[in-house]
Parts: sequence; structure tokens; C-alpha cells
Amino acid sequence: MTQHCFSKQVKWVFCLPFMPETSFTGLNSQLQKVSSCCKHHYFFPQSLPSVQHSAPCVCSSYEDKRNVFTPHWKVLEGVPPLKSYFFEGYYFRVSIPELSESFSIIYALERKHTGWEYTAQVLSSEELLFHTFKNAQFWRHEYTFGMGQWQFEEPFKDLKDVGLPRQLDPSIFFKKVPLGFQWTRRQHFGSLFDDNNTSLRFSWNLDISGIDGWGSRGRDPQKSTASWLSHVPFLFDPGYQVLMAHGLANGWLLWKGRSYPIRQCPVYIEKNWGQRFPKKWFWLQCNSFSTEKDLSVTSVGAIRRVLLKPKQEETVGMLSIHHRGRHYLFTNWTSLYVSWEVASWGSWNVFAESTDYIAVLRAWCDSPGHILLGPALNGLQPNTRESLLGHMHIQITERSTGCRVLDDYSNLAAVEVGGQDKDCWKHVWNDNVLQLPLFLRNAIQYFDGTE
Repeated sequence: MTQHCFSKQVKWVFCLPFMPETSFTGLNSQLQKVSSCCKHHYFFPQSLPSVQHSAPCVCSSYEDKRNVFTPHWKVLEGVPPLKSYFFEGYYFRVSIPELSESFSIIYALERKHTGWEYTAQVLSSEELLFHTFKNAQFWRHEYTFGMGQWQFEEPFKDLKDVGLPRQLDPSIFFKKVPLGFQWTRRQHFGSLFDDNNTSLRFSWNLDISGIDGWGSRGRDPQKSTASWLSHVPFLFDPGYQVLMAHGLANGWLLWKGRSYPIRQCPVYIEKNWGQRFPKKWFWLQCNSFSTEKDLSVTSVGAIRRVLLKPKQEETVGMLSIHHRGRHYLFTNWTSLYVSWEVASWGSWNVFAESTDYIAVLRAWCDSPGHILLGPALNGLQPNTRESLLGHMHIQITERSTGCRVLDDYSNLAAVEVGGQDKDCWKHVWNDNVLQLPLFLRNAIQYFDGTE
């Protein structure tokens, strides 16, 4: 098999994926409209689908009881003491294979000089919902994962009826809370509308069962995606953690008046935190494939800041495959190299090689995608392009025998590019990360555990 390795490029300018039809002036004007939008009249959604709580997700094909809870399952765990800008973001996706449809819910918790602000984006294959929580009541658990938002038209009056924000049963939540969400390790539900189009509404109620966190199945505890170094405060920016590489959900979604029953549908969860998104990045994820049902693939490449050294940056890259309980991880502390060739939009090629395996990941997308808001230095900015209609082909080959360990395809991949400058995605991004020196690899693996 041909081995691919691209030369290091060090003089990149970093950018937002830009297409001719994209108007950033128009996007910024929309943001201003959002901030000054008129008062909405809230109402409780009628005729919500029922969910069978007596029949939670059953993972009969997975043998043992697992601890799939990775590090960083804690809301607002590493907020710096200084009153500078800080964000914590969460990404939740559920795929519906039989309908070739996916939905992503993206939360941003931002600390600004004016206080905390909370937003949510809901992305489907064809449309984007953006909601700013106004007069919102935010709550979170202190020592375990759990958070939520309540939003009322008249908060002081309505809070007298329902009480202080806290964890509620879904049946009570949908009766008492017109807008908001609640998310714990086992449940995720809520109701939102778009800031500029109140007829664009999304409600959901899901029971979640984890299968894979970050690491081989049955491994206790699970690992940090960026190794134990991600626990060192103020070292790298931003931080990144895959919380659930693969899980299953039961329940329902209600999108634009259409009900979607959710039965054993794949779920993926991740988070990031820091002062801003990387200067440039790509991201690929899929856990709904045509052949293998027990498979989740995640790949990312980025240029991020090293906070301990002013004006210092580093290129990071990773390819992760959770397959039938085993975790194939290609990083610069586990592999010989990870390299990529990514176009401004529509084409992603990732190659990785370890002492035992060679992995090839190819993704492509015919859809133009949607512009999402991502954290920048001064708050959320339109710096991300994502589509849930990507195609993905993944292969793993054993080096010693040439045997193909994995070969599968999906048309439900999430594909993304992003950055802080709109001009530099005009060219194909060729880059790589190479194997770290032995003493650094040993230090990372010793404290983080090996598999």
C-alpha cells in the first residue's frame, strides 16, 4: 500500500471557509437583528409525542457493563479566575439511519465582561436554527454532569409557579417550561425556536445509553482525548474532549411540525472550552455506517495556541476509530504520523500509520453546508462551515499481513472546516503531525495509560 506523508507547511494564514455565495456582512447584520429582536410570545408545544420510559436503550450486542464516562464530564469545570472571555461548548448529534437524517444540537456557554450568555444552534441536513436565551435561568450540577436552561416571557411571575431552576422530570418540564433544555448523562430534552423565525421550532426527548467513551470498551477509567495534558490549566487553547464516541438513543424529535421516532439511533457527544476556537481546523465524525453498526470514526486537524508561550502555536491532528470494542488511535504519541489534505470545502483526506496499522479516511460532500457560529476572541462569530450530509469511507489495514481490518462507508457523516480568517481557505491544506520523541511518548502514555 502506498504510504502518504505531506511536507510540513508553516506559513499558513488562518481562515474561515468561504464560498462566493457567502455574505459575511449579511451574517453580521443578522446577528445584530438577533440581539435587538422584539419580544416573543411563548407558548407550550401541543401534542408532543410520547416516549416509553419503561423501554430504555438496550445494547444487547455489547457484552459487558461499561464505564463510558470520560474525563471532563463536568459543566464549567475550568473557568479561569480572570474576567476574560471564556467559552464552554457542547456538541450533541443523533442520526436516524433509516431516514438518512441527522440532527445536531450545539450549546455555547460564554463568559463576557457583561456576564454569562447562553446560546443554542440546531442543525439538520437542510436548515439551521439559532436561539439566544434571554431572561434565562441557567442551572448546573456541581459534581456530576447536568445542566439546563429555563426561559420565560415573564420570569419573575412564572418562576413563582414552577420554582427555582433545577432538574425536572420530562413530563413536568414540557408542562411548565415553554423554552429551554435539560441535559444529564442519561436524558436530553427541551424545546427551542429560532430567534428570527419563531415558526422554526425544535423539541426533543431522548433517553441515552453510552457504548463507547474514549478508549477501548471496558477500560476503566476512560481516557482524555488530548491526553492528561488537557487537565493542565492554561496550557493549550482550546481544550477538546470526546465525551461519548458512540451511544444509542430512544425517544422522539419534533422538527418543523414533523415527528421523528427515535429507536436505537446512534448518538455522539463532545465538548470544547477555552478562549477561542483554533485559527484553522477541520473535523470529521460518523457513527452510522452501512455495514458495521459498532463503529465510530472521528478525525480532527487544527492549529491552536500554546498559552504558556506568547504567540506560540502548534499543529495537532488525530484519527480515532472505535470498532467492536477496540480503539484504534492515531496521534503523535501513538503513531508514526497523521497527515491530511483538506480542500476549502468538499474534500477531506486523512492518512495515518502506526507500527501495526495503516488507516485511510476519505470524506466528501456535495452539499454547500451551513455557516455556524463558533467562539472567537470577542464572542461567537460565523467561522464554521458544517454539513450533516457528508460521505465517508474508512479503511484500516494490518501492516504485517496486509489484511484489511475495516472497510466501510457512510452517507451520514458530519464534515466541517473552520477558521478565523475568510481568505486562507482558498488553497488546499496539506499538513501533518509526526511522532513525538520517545521520552515524550512515554511520559504521555505512562500517566494516561496504554491500550
